[in-house]
Amino acid sequence: MGRTQGQGGRRIDLPVVAVAALIGGSLPGQSPGASRAAETRAVVEQVGAARLRVVADEADAALAVIRAPTPEAADQAWQRVRASEGYWALRVREAAFHRSVTDSAFRAFLRSDSTARRAPALEATLTRWRHADIRESVRRAAAYLPPGTAFHATLYFEVKPRLNTFVFKTDSGPSIFVADDPSIGAASFENEIAHELHHIGYEAACPGLDTSQATPLASVTTWMGAFGEGWAMLAAAGGPDVYPHAGDDSSARATWDRNYGNVAADLAQLDRFFTDILDRRVTNRDTVTARAMSFFGTVQGPWYTVGYLMTRTVEKAHGHAALMATLCHPTQLVLRYQRTARAQDAAGGHLPLWSDALIQHLRRATAKR
Repeated sequence: MGRTQGQGGRRIDLPVVAVAALIGGSLPGQSPGASRAAETRAVVEQVGAARLRVVADEADAALAVIRAPTPEAADQAWQRVRASEGYWALRVREAAFHRSVTDSAFRAFLRSDSTARRAPALEATLTRWRHADIRESVRRAAAYLPPGTAFHATLYFEVKPRLNTFVFKTDSGPSIFVADDPSIGAASFENEIAHELHHIGYEAACPGLDTSQATPLASVTTWMGAFGEGWAMLAAAGGPDVYPHAGDDSSARATWDRNYGNVAADLAQLDRFFTDILDRRVTNRDTVTARAMSFFGTVQGPWYTVGYLMTRTVEKAHGHAALMATLCHPTQLVLRYQRTARAQDAAGGHLPLWSDALIQHLRRATAKR
C-alpha cells in the first residue's frame, strides 16, 4: 500500500480508500483476536453507537521488559509480551505486509541500551496518553458521521521499533496501532485518534469504495472517496472554526500551512486526474492507482488539502447538515463546493474552482441517476 502522513506529520501506513481491502487473520499456532480480546483488560470508550476499546497490554509488558533488573525478570516480563493481544495483533499486521516480527529481534530491541535510555520518556508518554480525553476523540469522529453510525474499533498502544501509526483490520475488527512516541503531546494524540476513527466510521457509513470498479465515472467516484482525508481533518479539529493543527508543534503547523498554501495547485492536479479518466486519456488501472496514491503525498497531499478546503467551505457557508448530506456522495461534495466557490468569488472571494469540463461530466452523470 502507499504511504501518507497523519495529522501531526507521523507516518500513517494506510490511506482511507484501502481500508476496505484489508483482510485480517491469525498467525499459525496463535489464538484469533476474538479469543484474546476476551482475556484482555481494556478500557472501553463509547459515544452513542461508536465504541473504542483501548488496549495497552503490549506497551505495559514491553516497559516491564525494558525495566527488568535481571535476565530472569526480563524472561518473565517477555512472556507477558508474547501473550499480549497487542503483540499478537502487531505480528498479524506485519505478516500481512510480508514483514516478519521475530521474538528474538523484538526482545533484543526492548533490551537494548538505546531503548533503556528512552524508558522514562516512554513511560511518561504512556501515562499521558492514558489520561488523554479519548472519549472526546470518539465524539469528534462521530459528529461527522450520520447519526447512529455504529463502528467499533480497537486502539493499541505499542512500544515498537518503528514510530508509525496505522489502521489495520484483524479478527478483532478495525484497529488503530499507535507507537509510544514521546514527541507526540496529548492534544496532538487526541486529534490523531479522532482522525483515524473518522476513517473507520466513514468506512462503516459509506461502504463500497472499491478501486476495482471498471467504468471511468465509477473510478473517479471511488477515488473521490479519498477526500475522506479532508473530512477526517475537519472532524479531528472539532469544526470549521478550529485550526486543524492547533494541538501540534510549530513544525507540524508550518508543514500544514505550506501544504495548504498550495491548495489551488493541488485542486488543479486532481482536476486533471479526474478529467483524464473521464475523457479516457488514461485507462490503465495500475496507472490510475499510481497517480491517485501519489496524491496522498509525503506528508499531507491534495486529498488532504482539497478535501479539507471543500468540506470546510461547504460547512461554513451552508451549515453542518448540508455538508453531512454529501458524506457518502463525493461527487455531490464537489458540485456543492463549486456552487459555493462561484458565489463567493462573485462576492469578491478567491476560492479555486474545478474546471467546467469536470463539472459538466459530473452534472451529466447526476442527471442520469
